[in-house]
Parts: sequence; C-alpha cells; structure tokens
Amino acid sequence: MNTSMIPMYAKQNGPSGPKILCRLTVAVIVAALLLCAGGAAAGPTTNITVTKIAADTGDVIAEKTVDYLWMQANLPVQGDGVTHYYHQGPVFSDDKEVAWDRNETTNFKDHGAVMGTDIADLCELVGGAAPGGMRSW
Repeated sequence: MNTSMIPMYAKQNGPSGPKILCRLTVAVIVAALLLCAGGAAAGPTTNITVTKIAADTGDVIAEKTVDYLWMQANLPVQGDGVTHYYHQGPVFSDDKEVAWDRNETTNFKDHGAVMGTDIADLCELVGGAAPGGMRSW
C-alpha cells in the first residue's frame, strides 16, 4: 500500500498544535470574562457584618450585621456629604521640595463627597477590640 494515499486524519490521534492552543486561549478568555461580569453585576453593598473572633481558637465571639440606614441613625457620621476628600499618592523626586509637595498638586485623587463612620465605632458593636488587637477590613 502506498503511504501517500493514507488520509490525513488517520495519521493524527487528535487535535494538536496551534488549533488546540487557540481553543484553550478562547476558553480561558471566555471564563475570565464570565468571572468579571459576575462581580460587576453584583453592585454595591448596603450592609456590613462585624465579627469578633477569639485570637487563640478562632471561634466567633460576637457578630452583628447592620445596614447603612442603621449606621446613619445610630453611629456618629463622618463627613457632611458636600466636602470632597482627597488622597495624595506617592511623589517620586530627588528634589525634596518637589517630593514634599507642600501645595499637594501631584498625584492627587478626589474620592468624592463621602459620608461614613469610624471603624472603631463599628468594632464597639461587638464589644470593641482588645488593646493591641488587630482590626482588618
């Protein structure tokens, strides 16, 4: 039998090379887009759960969930909803006058006219944090 007459599919055991790489790449991109779309569709949260955990055992000591309406009515409010709050990122310069940026004009971010509450006030909802205790959010 002449081997040049054997059909191409008989010489291969399955897809390989650029075709399979392309299919895998498309599958990974589609999966990544689906994961990102789920997070974007979730929207902002309107409540917060504060949990106090035992340092030695990891057991939950106390836990409380409140929404923003409860916080606004029951906790001190920081911010007036009109004043804009800003954050200045790092300024990279060898010149100390530029690096110090006394006028705060470099790498400046406006975080809007936000309102909120102090983390320490939220910790008090579950009995407060121990002196030297860690707060994480």
